[in-house]
Amino acid sequence: MTIKSDALLYAKTFDGSGKDSLAKPIIRDLKMMELVVYQNSTLSPTAEAQSITPGDRDGGWFDMTITLEDGQSVFLNDVVWNQNSTNVQILLDIAAALSIDGYQAGDIVVAGGGFGTGGNATTFTFSGDSVAGSHPLIIIDGSTLNNGTVDPVPSQITDGHVGRFWFAALKEMGVITGTDPAFGEAPAGQYSVNAIDEIENYPSSATIRALIKEARVREGQDWEAELLPLLGYDD
Repeated sequence: MTIKSDALLYAKTFDGSGKDSLAKPIIRDLKMMELVVYQNSTLSPTAEAQSITPGDRDGGWFDMTITLEDGQSVFLNDVVWNQNSTNVQILLDIAAALSIDGYQAGDIVVAGGGFGTGGNATTFTFSGDSVAGSHPLIIIDGSTLNNGTVDPVPSQITDGHVGRFWFAALKEMGVITGTDPAFGEAPAGQYSVNAIDEIENYPSSATIRALIKEARVREGQDWEAELLPLLGYDD
């Protein structure tokens, strides 16, 4: 995946609609990144994975809601208590194609199956581009399940995140150099900043600020406090 496609799909700080006065320079800089790829594994995305542990019910059906971090959601109703993963996959692909932008069959991979007595844990791996990110837990409504007392229970296996496009982009455009930090790692001086007069086609301040803001939003670390002053920005 290229950095440009990541930025267009996932970046919350970019506005390419033309309404924002900063849109034009940002779009120009995105075009500069069109063929940029990740330099190493620390910049690669990690797929969200969740599991549903079967309960002790042995009849009826339940509803399932899968919600992405951007608010898009998929609703599956009347899932049979002992439904296998093959059938859940079919139902999910049909519903998701109608409700998630750009969804392709298999973007969420279902494995295992059986949500009641005698079943195995069912895993949902969010491996496709349309579903990258860290998502809320799947919601189960077991009010129409029969017998027993324990409904299926969702849990997280792996916390997903999109690729480190913000850091790779700043490096590729020559804004920063240094060791790639691990995802979510706090800033610790593992980079240096290049002066604006040292780089040909230096990106706009709007793009730099947006990328650094994205680092804080995505990873919960205050990259702005360290990088912006180094770049000569006061805020």
